[in-house]
Amino acid sequence: MSLKRARTDVTASEKLELLEQFKKLPKMSERKAAEALKVKRGFLRLAIQNEAKIRAEVAEQRGNNRKRHRTGKNEDVEDGLYDWYKFAKLRGVTVNGPILRQKSEQLAQQMGYDDFSATEGWFHRWKVRYGLEWLGKVQGESKEADGKAANAWTENNVAELIEKYGPDNIYNANETGFYFRALPDSTYVEKSKKRFERGVKVAKDRVTVLVCNNMAGSKSRLLVIGKSKQPRCFKNVKTFPTEYRSSQNAWMTSQIWTNWLQNWDLQL
Repeated sequence: MSLKRARTDVTASEKLELLEQFKKLPKMSERKAAEALKVKRGFLRLAIQNEAKIRAEVAEQRGNNRKRHRTGKNEDVEDGLYDWYKFAKLRGVTVNGPILRQKSEQLAQQMGYDDFSATEGWFHRWKVRYGLEWLGKVQGESKEADGKAANAWTENNVAELIEKYGPDNIYNANETGFYFRALPDSTYVEKSKKRFERGVKVAKDRVTVLVCNNMAGSKSRLLVIGKSKQPRCFKNVKTFPTEYRSSQNAWMTSQIWTNWLQNWDLQL
């Protein structure tokens, strides 16, 4: 009859030491890393997934003989926000600081904490407790503009053009795309899962906004360009805070620009 192998419990400190050794290894698969560290692959994966809890447990053991983990003033709000964060990450949603702070205040209201405020200090302490750090952008690249040509034109032409006019009569106009359904392209992630983080496809639904103001700070009315000629949300709306035009792809066209410029010239 074979003897049943006695179970050996691994302490939190030993798990933490394993994680430190894992981080020193060159980039490789979990299977090869487990072989190099002489542990089971499942054990290594579990340690990686629970790094935040392991570190908290080790800190508790080392810190002044505390009997429980240090928590914030509203522990249930913190736990609820962390649960929501994990749910959002499972669905591939990127979350940044403003989103997390707004969600924490929403959860606090639902739990009856009317005096709760997600201050910057509270949010920083929450990140530390749950082992989250700023990852930055996880997807997308930006194409650099021709800065040299723009600077050369500014230095050689602009001064001569505007020297005859006062600040009230010198305007600048520029257009920008507003991706009104896009989630943030930067996110927070648990330290133990940083290497496994992947980006998500960003929603491309957009409108174009034309912004114009003069050097004295006077702002012209915004021009918004969308795809639909008569959007449903405009039904029964009689006054608008902006001007609205439409084009097939919600981009600025020469016709829209010419009409806007001529109308604005008439106003001037």
